[in-house]
Amino acid sequence: MTPIEHSIFAFNFAALAPRRLRTPAFYWAAMVAAIAPDVDGLSRLFGADAYVRYHRTYAHGLLGATLVGMAAAALALKLLPNAAFRVGQSEPRADGDGARRLGWVGLLVAAVIGGVSHVLIDTLYAWPLPVL
Repeated sequence: MTPIEHSIFAFNFAALAPRRLRTPAFYWAAMVAAIAPDVDGLSRLFGADAYVRYHRTYAHGLLGATLVGMAAAALALKLLPNAAFRVGQSEPRADGDGARRLGWVGLLVAAVIGGVSHVLIDTLYAWPLPVL
């Protein structure tokens, strides 16, 4: 699947999360986490043999996809300029609209959703996938 397709699936799966977690930052984190496991595709830079050997390996299991997704989502949210996308304590924003920031638990849930959605969708292909 393409990164766009992975992010669309994660966005849709993220809508199933508890309402209190579903902030804009939560959706961004889930989408970035869903794309992150394909970082092992960079093995293509080292030739076709390296790509065949390493793509869809370590970052495509449930644990690997979640860990890589959480790291990527935390980094991506840190780089966004809007303070509403910062990860930290879930506090109401100063503008009084009741919106809440994404807490660390929310980031973990988003990473699990993104990672699991990536692995789930990739199991539909014939390429072997080490789910566990």
